[in-house]
Amino acid sequence: MDGRQGVLRKGELIGYGAGDFASNLYFSFFGLFLLSYYTDVVGLQAGHVATIFLATRIFDAVTDPAMGMLADRTRTRWGRYRPYLLWIALPFAIAGPLMFMVPDASYGVKLGYVVGTYMLVMLLYTAINVPYSALMGVISPQAAQRERASTFRFIGALGAALVLAAFTRPLVAWTGGGDEARGFALTASIYAVIAFVLFIICFATTRERVEPRPQSLEVKKDLKVLFGLTPWRLLAIGSVLLITAIAARISMVVHFFKYVAMDSTFSLFGFDDTTSLFMTASTIAGFIGAISAGRLIKQWGKQPIMVATLLTQCAMSLGLWLTPPDQFLALTALQIIFNFCFGVQLVAMFAMFTDTAEYADYECGRQMTGLVMSASQFAMKMGGALGGALPAYLMEATGFIANTQLDDLGQLGVRLGFIAVPGICTLLAALIFWRYPLRRARIAEIEAVLATRRSAAA
Repeated sequence: MDGRQGVLRKGELIGYGAGDFASNLYFSFFGLFLLSYYTDVVGLQAGHVATIFLATRIFDAVTDPAMGMLADRTRTRWGRYRPYLLWIALPFAIAGPLMFMVPDASYGVKLGYVVGTYMLVMLLYTAINVPYSALMGVISPQAAQRERASTFRFIGALGAALVLAAFTRPLVAWTGGGDEARGFALTASIYAVIAFVLFIICFATTRERVEPRPQSLEVKKDLKVLFGLTPWRLLAIGSVLLITAIAARISMVVHFFKYVAMDSTFSLFGFDDTTSLFMTASTIAGFIGAISAGRLIKQWGKQPIMVATLLTQCAMSLGLWLTPPDQFLALTALQIIFNFCFGVQLVAMFAMFTDTAEYADYECGRQMTGLVMSASQFAMKMGGALGGALPAYLMEATGFIANTQLDDLGQLGVRLGFIAVPGICTLLAALIFWRYPLRRARIAEIEAVLATRRSAAA
């Protein structure tokens, strides 16, 4: 079969995966280091940082669906969604490092600068990542091919997370030469150049195969249709909970090993940075999970896999809570299982969003891929914000003071953010995904009906 029939060649799959590698050089960088950078390097209060994260999500509640509807109605010789990879790549690359160039000024000036640059970067992330996600919905009319694209996408995402986990702290130390603020700014600049190149590669190697139909600008109707879709509502809520769990764990890794697991020691080939070792091992596990996802989904289906892996993560969080903080190998083993599940979930979750976009077309006759997929980006950003904000609020409530030895109550706040928040969120997400109705047989039926409609229209 050729590309016109929807079968994706390896080069296109790799190119599509390069797009999420580029995005996550930013998004995972922020998730891993932004909270600790703002509190321990810039000197902001944890509660202020949490409020910034959450306030920006209110802004995203408008910009994400707006970007989705704009992309749905874009018409160029390159398609609806691909052009944004070309148009936004350079501004996005320039804006990212600005977040790590906070001026040495008064607290109020620092706070204002952080708010402005963070909101700018999140706006540009919306402008490039909503179309990128929507591209997966039109890259092929076949659900199985979209699942392949989803696998490569999150191989790229987790590959970026692996690079960040393994190299960021050493790179910050090397480029900064003892000045952590300078090191973060230079490291972010290096990642920005790489991200720009990869976005251009993604644009050049991908195609849109699902042809757009004439679409009127009926914003209220589209939003009414979207919020009336039960699968979309459940998927959006479940995804926010899932990403909140992951983001909380990621955002608190540096704090956990700095303030709680201070006595945890381990050396691998002479490298004894336990924070980087922990992040690297868990990211490799997520990478393996993403690679394994296709086979697991093929055997069991997306919805059962989501429920099973979420319950497993909840159990691993309980294990982390019961494990003494100085037991590095035990902590890492539990996190490896947790992150393997996350790798599987990422592939399944975004394939489920494309299924939901197809369901909207099937049920209502509306092509809303960009709008539906904007929910996936909102889930990522809302989850990322909550995952950073909830632990930060817990730290503030329990008396966290940066760069000091915490008392028992302060350490409890860090442990709650690192362990309890992810455990509770994964349990709630499992209950949500249990009710998700688009199972394998239903998806096959929808795909067959849409294929018939499209053939008739052609």
